[in-house]
Amino acid sequence: MKRIKLSLYSLLLLGALTSMSSCKKYLDNELKNGTYDNVFWNSQQDVEAAMNGAYALYRTANQNKNTFFIWGDVPAGIYATESSYLKPVVESGDFKTPYYEDACHDWTNWYRIINQCNMIIDKVGQLPVSKFKESSISAEEVKNTYIGEAYFLRALAYFSMVRVWGDVPVQNTPIYAAEQIKIKARSPQDSVLDLVTADAQSASALLTWDYADDQNKSRAGKAAALSLLSHVTAWRHKYDLTLKYADSVVNRGKYALESAATLSRLYKSKSNSSEIILVVNNDDAAGESNGNGGGFSIPMAVATGVTLTGQTAFSLYWGNASNIEMYYKTKDNPDAHADARYRSFFLPKTADKYVLLKYSDVVNKSTTGGTLYKDQSPLIIYRLADMLLLKAEAEANLGQESNAMNTANIVRTRAGIPPLQDYSGQLLRRELLAERFRELTGEGQNYFDMIRTGFYPNWLTSADRISKKGWLWPITKSVFNNNPLMVQNEYWKGRY
Repeated sequence: MKRIKLSLYSLLLLGALTSMSSCKKYLDNELKNGTYDNVFWNSQQDVEAAMNGAYALYRTANQNKNTFFIWGDVPAGIYATESSYLKPVVESGDFKTPYYEDACHDWTNWYRIINQCNMIIDKVGQLPVSKFKESSISAEEVKNTYIGEAYFLRALAYFSMVRVWGDVPVQNTPIYAAEQIKIKARSPQDSVLDLVTADAQSASALLTWDYADDQNKSRAGKAAALSLLSHVTAWRHKYDLTLKYADSVVNRGKYALESAATLSRLYKSKSNSSEIILVVNNDDAAGESNGNGGGFSIPMAVATGVTLTGQTAFSLYWGNASNIEMYYKTKDNPDAHADARYRSFFLPKTADKYVLLKYSDVVNKSTTGGTLYKDQSPLIIYRLADMLLLKAEAEANLGQESNAMNTANIVRTRAGIPPLQDYSGQLLRRELLAERFRELTGEGQNYFDMIRTGFYPNWLTSADRISKKGWLWPITKSVFNNNPLMVQNEYWKGRY
């Protein structure tokens, strides 16, 4: 996911696909030597550059003002903040976030990913196999992997948006020129998820288990596509399919859990852990780091003993001590410290503030024009423990409760805590959710886990808000400026 030189036309599809004023916004990625349609897409090198650009756009969409964490973790209530803009998200589910609107409420970056993928699918499909070089796989398989990765990233982008905003516009035709942009209404999320499923299935069929270099897990292979399918089907409560897809990853034997002693290895910059399926790296040498206060790790890492230029305050987010203790100290495990995750994931700084250590690997690396760049902890998108716990959730919801406990106990055994036994029904499903909190906290999953399972946060209790899907985020107002077909999410009408 390098700071790639993107072609000019890859910037044209923005936000709601409606406002041409949006075209004035540029990506964090550098734009050099803008290319044109008649000279690009002629070689594998061109395709590789375009594919790297798509991954770079995905990295930007997740790291822009910490949306990965704000959407996936902050509303779940485990973390706290002194930010006047973000504290209401934690305490009352008030998703109006001044100064964060371009990130939290705006889907512009996601449609940039989608259009880049649309172009790759369109153009690579037209290239002859002779343009691709055989490696450990045939030239035809090399070509197919690029198309498969594009299908995967497009599906992942739509799925990310559906979980945040619900209904979203669909644009699966590539846009190469501004005049091709058309006003779009939002499509129902069920139809969007049908498209996500179809794309992810296409990706799985085109990708191989061994295509991605084992030293570079920031590129998707078949396991990433199957992991996405596991999440999409669980989101739709099609648990028979979730079990099928998750099982295919778990039983492949390609991935292995870290030991309790090496858990922190998952969150090291450029991690090559055997547990990771897909990761967003922040590697300065690959052009993926962020200058000075930028990037994802910085707001999380301050006050963990990491030296950060110009930043001395406490971290922007921290774990609420009572919540952390509540999740790690249970009737099966009365000593929270016995859980290897409690010891590896958190650093108590005060009586009520625990710093999350998953994003504390920040190292000063290079300086350019007075800007200091850093290696930073990666964002883990999918890993084996996630698949095991999703499999357990599927088994529990299919009535296979003994199997569900056995599957979850694989993760619990790694953590050094007693196995689950004699759980059933709602108590088992709640405990499996708690296990996902213990394991995946801070990894952009927990809030979506709560919405998927129906064990809502404390602030989501009113029947009115639930009936209006008030767990969704509002859409930025700029989307409505030039699009009469666009409507706000029901709960946020008159509130945002």
